[in-house]
Amino acid sequence: MLALAAGAAGVTAGLGVSGCKPAGSEGSAGAKPAVAADPLDAQVAADKAAGLRVFVVTGNDNMKYNLARLEVSPGEKFVVLFKNIGVQPKEAMGHNWVLLDKSADGRAYCQAAVKAKDHDYLPPAHASQVLAATKLLGPGESERLEITAPAATGNYPYVCSFPAHYDLGMKGLLVVSP
Repeated sequence: MLALAAGAAGVTAGLGVSGCKPAGSEGSAGAKPAVAADPLDAQVAADKAAGLRVFVVTGNDNMKYNLARLEVSPGEKFVVLFKNIGVQPKEAMGHNWVLLDKSADGRAYCQAAVKAKDHDYLPPAHASQVLAATKLLGPGESERLEITAPAATGNYPYVCSFPAHYDLGMKGLLVVSP
C-alpha cells in the first residue's frame, strides 16, 4: 500500500519585473529582478536533511517532464516536488503529476480523464489506479508529495492527465527495483 501526504499544495512563486535602462544610465549593472523563493524549497531542504530522496519534477509548455524516469527501492520513502514552470494559463496548459499502479494503462487513464475537468482531470471512476497525484497546477505553482514506494518491483507509469498531454509525451516511469 502506498502512503501519501501532500503538503502546501498549490504554492505560487511570485515573479519580479524590471524595466530596461539605456547604456550608461544610473543603477547597478547586472542587477537582477527579485524572485520570491518557493516556500516548498525550504521543505525540500528539510526532506534531504532527514535522509529522504527528493525528485524535483517540472512540467513545461512543451508538454514534457524534465525527468522521464525515477528509480527507487521497494518500500523506500521519497518526495516528489512537482513544479509547473510553464507560462500559459492553467485553463489552457495546466499540468499535474499522477503516479499510476503498474497494471494501469496510462493512455486509457488519460482518455477517461478528459471527462473529469471538474476533478482536476483525475477521473473518480479510476481512483483505484492512482497511487499518488498532485492537483492540476497553473504556471508558477508547485506541490509536494511524500510517497512510500510500492513493495512490488516493476515499472509504475506517471502521467500528466490534462487533455492530450500524455499523447504528446508528458509521461514517465517510476522504476521500483532492489
